[in-house]
Amino acid sequence: MRKFLSLLLVVCTIIGLIPSQALAAMQQTGSTNPFTDVSINDWYYDAVQYVYENNIFNGTSAAEFSPDGTMTRGMFVTVLGRMAGVDKEKYAGESAFTDVDPSAYYAPYVAWAAKYGITNGTDNGKFSPDALVNREQIATLFVRYFEIFGVDFDTGANITSIPGDIDQ
Repeated sequence: MRKFLSLLLVVCTIIGLIPSQALAAMQQTGSTNPFTDVSINDWYYDAVQYVYENNIFNGTSAAEFSPDGTMTRGMFVTVLGRMAGVDKEKYAGESAFTDVDPSAYYAPYVAWAAKYGITNGTDNGKFSPDALVNREQIATLFVRYFEIFGVDFDTGANITSIPGDIDQ
């Protein structure tokens, strides 16, 4: 689990997500790698395969994963919800924030994350689902997720360097 979470954190910072309709189209092809922009020679190939096969990430279209793309707040909370195995039907039609359309693919996951205190939104009753998620937000959302669901995130890794922008 620790290895998966560490690997997922890396993947989360570089990969986009699409609605589940594309997953259905991709599964019909029977291909284990439906993405034209992910080669077996890419260092992240195994991670992409894992998140795709486990319905954590779907890609940005039926044929593209966009490994050099960006991720929005809505996408990231969707990933957390999928990791947690959220039954999105339980949260269908709910919206805790004024800027989250209840019919959006990420809406049930945002409702779930708000219910459990993983997110409090940005401000004034908004979630800003289309804003790019930054490292600070990713770390905050992951820590809240880990704490609320009792996930042990100690990787046992011996960290020997400090990020240059740690004080920011």
